[in-house]
Amino acid sequence: MVTEGEVKEVAKWGGIVGATAIAVWGTIQLVNALLTGTTTKPPIETDNTVLIDYTYRSGLGVTATDSRTSLEATFNSGSDVFDPSILDVVRTYVAKGYHLKSITVNGFKFHLSYSDDGALYHDNWHQAILQFAGQQAYFDEFRGAKEEDVNRSATISTSSVIDIYAKVGARSEWHTDHTMTTISSLAITGTIEMSK
Repeated sequence: MVTEGEVKEVAKWGGIVGATAIAVWGTIQLVNALLTGTTTKPPIETDNTVLIDYTYRSGLGVTATDSRTSLEATFNSGSDVFDPSILDVVRTYVAKGYHLKSITVNGFKFHLSYSDDGALYHDNWHQAILQFAGQQAYFDEFRGAKEEDVNRSATISTSSVIDIYAKVGARSEWHTDHTMTTISSLAITGTIEMSK
């Protein structure tokens, strides 16, 4: 967000140069928000505490692909970390003397795909696991095929960063060449608490 002071300063430059500077500044802030996370509403300040709601869109995507010739199920995993210090609003409060007290995951959503290339039967085994800060938030084991947008609430807190871990598994039956399990488009929402 461009502040009033920045607009006045840019206005001194005048004309096209000023308008270009505003457009570039806004674009930089938009790209920064898309890459690092965003705050969903203004921070709430009380006494020596501030609460900041956030949304973090993880780039984490994990797929396990199994074939009928494998002897056991195939697993794959991946991880990501949400560090609240990447948010401009958190850095602003750190500069004012605040420190991170806790970070909470209140909810998460992702796309889940259980698929196979079987012609008739879709009874292959799939598994999906999500953990935040070392705590299991989601577990599903399923035989069949489905596409689903999962949206769940959670109450998971930590005092520093949110470690994100995803693990998927797939097992093809004799009548299916390949079976795939995929987690993608992961986003988490929650609250950052800071205090002086």
